Amino acid sequence: MTQSRPDKAQKALEELCDHRGNTFYPHYHLAPRAGWMNDPNGLIWFNHRYHAFYQHNPLNENWGAIHWGDRKSTRLNSSHKRS
Repeated sequence: MTQSRPDKAQKALEELCDHRGNTFYPHYHLAPRAGWMNDPNGLIWFNHRYHAFYQHNPLNENWGAIHWGDRKSTRLNSSHKRS
């Protein structure tokens, strides 16, 4: 049975997080758990939350299989992973 694209992306994220290292990982700025990120944009206020959208390749740290990420928060200095 083949994996769906979201399942494949989730598995890749988990594997990359194990090897990411935290020395230079930005803990305050918008950043995915692992993988490549580009073009954070679309900061909007909707349903009492801020949303920031970004391009994301969860499969590795290079441009490629682009997905869209969405970080949301009720405050601009903290965020929550979209479920």
